[in-house]
Amino acid sequence: MKTGEIKKIGIALAAFSPEPIFFVEQLKSIQNQTFLNWICVVTCDSPITNLLSAPNFKDIREDVRFVFIENEKRLGHKKNFEKALNEVLKHSVDAIAFSDQDDVWYPEKLKVCAQRLADCPTMSLVHSDMHVLVGKENLSKTAWQIERRGVQNVKQHHLLVRNVVAGCSILMDVNIGRKFSVVPEGAPFHDHWYALVSSSLGVVEPIHQPLYAYRQHENNVLAVKPFRGIFRLREKMNLPFLINKMKHGFMDSRHFAKSAEESGLRLTWISKFLFLNSWDCGLSLMILGAQKLIGDQPLARACWARSCGKLLTLGVKQKGSL
Repeated sequence: MKTGEIKKIGIALAAFSPEPIFFVEQLKSIQNQTFLNWICVVTCDSPITNLLSAPNFKDIREDVRFVFIENEKRLGHKKNFEKALNEVLKHSVDAIAFSDQDDVWYPEKLKVCAQRLADCPTMSLVHSDMHVLVGKENLSKTAWQIERRGVQNVKQHHLLVRNVVAGCSILMDVNIGRKFSVVPEGAPFHDHWYALVSSSLGVVEPIHQPLYAYRQHENNVLAVKPFRGIFRLREKMNLPFLINKMKHGFMDSRHFAKSAEESGLRLTWISKFLFLNSWDCGLSLMILGAQKLIGDQPLARACWARSCGKLLTLGVKQKGSL
């Protein structure tokens, strides 16, 4: 069954001490969408009263499609997005988008995403490429080009290795949010969680078109980083650091898989085999990496790192092992 026509979109925006100029620019870019029937709920993890009273917020304050909520206590990045999602669910929307506090959406972003999502099965999401805004200029290459992001590899076990879906690019079926309104503790970020859910129950559909400008600066929670090759290491990665990073990488994937299962998401046999048992000593992840060497080197590298991490954690008790 297809998702069908998207009549109203809910936008969940989680903010924390936003830079006023960038924040206004983001909100105005939402206000200028060609898709008009939306509501944007902003949950702020910091005081927002003085910010909203500024003269340049006048047009935004008067737009009833914006709802501002100041959290009583700081929730943190992941739980703040969870709260924004749950506030959006109180409104009659057909799809949910997520927004950062300082990007710039292009006017057609919601319209293009809504048209694509309408043709997808229920419980699906779509996500787009993005330009990278540094200062006042976009870089010549898009984020997917810079990272060599393998957006075609989005099976459940691929996403347990690494995420290719940026939260601010997502438009997802509202039923995903209704069924999985809590982001589990083991999920690294909200976008990674909903990508995994969509991959398991619907589809994760890429839109090979930059629909917004991702603002990159020193305060980003995550940043666009160029992929420089499978065997190239950063200068600070000495052997102890690298061993620790590989161990934690696999343990994070294992924890994510276990949390997903505990949240009611059914894991495929291959996901369980790769992450919830230990008898293969990481060989299966090594083989998976070899299979992806041509076509998705970042995924191959991540698989090999987790393969080594699995071998290095054999002495660590694995809850939920088969």
